[in-house]
Amino acid sequence: MKKKPDLSDSLKSWLNYLEEIHPLHIELGLERIDAVRKKCNINPSFPIILVAGTNGKGSTSKYLESIFNEAKLKVACYTSPHIKKFNERIRVNKKEVSDARLKNAIHFIDSNRGSVSLTFFEITTLAAMYIFTKNNVDVCVMEVGLGGRLDATNIFDPEVSIITSINFDHQDYLGDTLEKIGYEKAGILRGGKPAVLNFKNIPKAITRHASKIGSNLSLIYKDFNYEIEGQKYTYISQSLQINAIEILDNNSEVQVINAIGAIRCVELMQKFFKISNDCIKLGIKNTFIQARSEVISRKPLIIIDVAHNFEAAENLLNVFNHSKNKGMTRATFSILKNKDLTKIIQLFNAVDEWCIAELKNTRALKIDQLEHILRKTYPQKKIIVFKNIKNAYTSALSNSKENDNILLFGSFFTIDEAGVKL
Repeated sequence: MKKKPDLSDSLKSWLNYLEEIHPLHIELGLERIDAVRKKCNINPSFPIILVAGTNGKGSTSKYLESIFNEAKLKVACYTSPHIKKFNERIRVNKKEVSDARLKNAIHFIDSNRGSVSLTFFEITTLAAMYIFTKNNVDVCVMEVGLGGRLDATNIFDPEVSIITSINFDHQDYLGDTLEKIGYEKAGILRGGKPAVLNFKNIPKAITRHASKIGSNLSLIYKDFNYEIEGQKYTYISQSLQINAIEILDNNSEVQVINAIGAIRCVELMQKFFKISNDCIKLGIKNTFIQARSEVISRKPLIIIDVAHNFEAAENLLNVFNHSKNKGMTRATFSILKNKDLTKIIQLFNAVDEWCIAELKNTRALKIDQLEHILRKTYPQKKIIVFKNIKNAYTSALSNSKENDNILLFGSFFTIDEAGVKL
């Protein structure tokens, strides 16, 4: 095992150390992390919103963070994974926490865990909450890492829970049916507390669990809704109406739904904070969501997206179809293994040229497998294999004219390794 770093060492050294001290990348379960939480005396006194879902949880968290920030509340936000640097995951008032604070927090957790073995995500989740408690924040938004019921974030009791969507992803951990996946996501619900379900076709496993524990369900299209007119939309519930909310540039209806889910959470938090409609609208307007169908150029059109499952890829395709130029379309693409690759790439029949490479990650899909499935799916298409994603993206850029299109997608790692300036 690698020697434990000193506080004088870099944050990267500490993060590398955390990757090596536990044999598994993921180990679901709450007993170990909760035992260390108690040792560290981490007991948040501020209200928490816990955000779970197959897709949309990162965007929903960003909307919530921005609304609370606009209301002049000291807001903490914990999301994962990151794109460029780890500090993106842990923010106070929309500002990334410094390397020094992160190292001190990780050192504190690691020094107090004793013989209890924790994963990278478990230690950093505790470190985030330790930082938030020391900062005396007013409210905390926490994005679930994987699933919900057994995820590290679920050791903290939320005042409001929100599930943004249910679809197939991480089946090896969450189950191979939507009912099984729904049951895992429903683990973030609490008895007597509000739970927002911001999607259609809700698995019965969720409603059964909510009924069993006495959770107060709040359903989109029933308890709250929205209307779109041109480039503005209206949020509607029994007790609140907010008119003329701007649809942000390049946003699809999926992002509107994420935003209204966030507004519903804010509405249900009114017993803690009275937040004006103007603050909510400004919060939505001032939300910046990286690499979710993000258009970074028009000539050529370049859209970047961390999309790594069918639902997210489908949303990317909808945004692309709405914005695309008339020229060629190139896709710079790579993905992790255990994803529904064939189903994802079948969406992109409009791609003329695929620029692919293997990611520099232990969980990366091998390039021979990726190339084989692409050639089997699109035998007449041009498929070029590169040494790395950066070279693939550079080639797509250099060969594209102003009227062409580039899609860069497949994983957080794909965006990072391409070297895109964000």
